[in-house]
Amino acid sequence: VNPGDAIERLGTSMVCFHAKDIRAVGAHDNVPWGEGIVDVRSAVELAIAGGYSGAITIEFEPEFGDPRWAFPAMREMLGRW
Repeated sequence: VNPGDAIERLGTSMVCFHAKDIRAVGAHDNVPWGEGIVDVRSAVELAIAGGYSGAITIEFEPEFGDPRWAFPAMREMLGRW
């Protein structure tokens, strides 16, 4: 999955950035960043390189259980990028 195409098309008109990783194309099976098929890091870096400076929201909603356990690690990843 390459979100970079959309990021490049939107360019400086992008007003928000919502990032999630998924296990497979067409699935709603969210996984923590880095465990699926989306290169979230590259998408974030591309948006920033293109001039995006707004908020980046994290989406992670597993089918079962409380999702809060995964947010600290994803927030830390975002801070390193």
